[in-house]
Amino acid sequence: MDDLRWRLSRQVQERLAFDCACALLFCMKERVLSCLVLCYNPTNPAHLFFIQIMIFVIAPFYAPTSEDLEHTSFIVHKVERDTICWGGGLLSIKATFSGTAFYRIENGMYAVDEGRYLILNADRDYDVIKDSYQPVETLSVYFEPHFAEDALRAMRGKTEDLLDDPAPLEVDTVKFFERCYAHDTTVSPLLTHLRYALRAGLDTSMWLETLLHELLERMLRIHQSTIEELNSLTSIRPSLREEIYRRIYRAHDFALASLHLPITVRDMASIAYMSPSYFLRTYKKVFHQTPYQSLHTQRMERAAQLLNGTDLPVTHISSAVGFDSLTSFSWQFRKRFGLSPLSYRLVNYRQ
Repeated sequence: MDDLRWRLSRQVQERLAFDCACALLFCMKERVLSCLVLCYNPTNPAHLFFIQIMIFVIAPFYAPTSEDLEHTSFIVHKVERDTICWGGGLLSIKATFSGTAFYRIENGMYAVDEGRYLILNADRDYDVIKDSYQPVETLSVYFEPHFAEDALRAMRGKTEDLLDDPAPLEVDTVKFFERCYAHDTTVSPLLTHLRYALRAGLDTSMWLETLLHELLERMLRIHQSTIEELNSLTSIRPSLREEIYRRIYRAHDFALASLHLPITVRDMASIAYMSPSYFLRTYKKVFHQTPYQSLHTQRMERAAQLLNGTDLPVTHISSAVGFDSLTSFSWQFRKRFGLSPLSYRLVNYRQ
């Protein structure tokens, strides 16, 4: 079987990505599929009964383990709203093309919208919450174990080593920086290409496998750029840079996922496990601005995004980006964009 494509007719909330993939692989025997594609669109009813059996009957009774996915990478592309589900287990990259998806991991929270993507390592379990402002279109790519290590070795290894030992028993583990990344010219175009290709039905196994290799290589390039950014923080002791960077970004992403709340420096410092004073000093070293300046910019950009892409009342948008006063919100918005929220919507709505 070269490829498999399911279209479901309603929200499936019980660990769609992981449980469905495990169940299908178990029934079709291990290693039958080299790449599994799950496509979900609530407007196209088909195969609903079968997929419900797979998820709610087969998966719980047989309880497949991560070994069932040892030789399989898979993609989940779906459109839905008001959903809570679970995932984890494999290295993955998440993108959203409409709406916002919130990923909750331990004490961290990540908001993935049209402006950024998220990378999560293989050892992470998480909850996914979709907002209710509009249908949320998400694309998640899951990579089989050792996929990243093999790609990194192919990029950096010596030719003679790659020829003499194509599958070494011991390789260096790749640990990405778990954070939201602003869309770029390296990874983002490939995610968009994958989205349109899946919509058009171009999902043969060999094509997908080739694309996933290219995607992971680009992710590794971004990872290397992040390491270079990290090494530029010369005012921080080298042995502590990586840990501090991860903590600061965990707090930063938590704040971006909580724009509707009155987040304080103390709240962010708590997420980073730092004192407020040390957190503030370190945050400014990493972002070259204060948390207030960063969050204020993000609140204004989020408000503009909601004005452009939704029919929400301005009062609702004001609350959604953390303003208690509509007057204060309108004044800050006009200061930022030169137009009142209503005028901005008239000029830019759905452009």
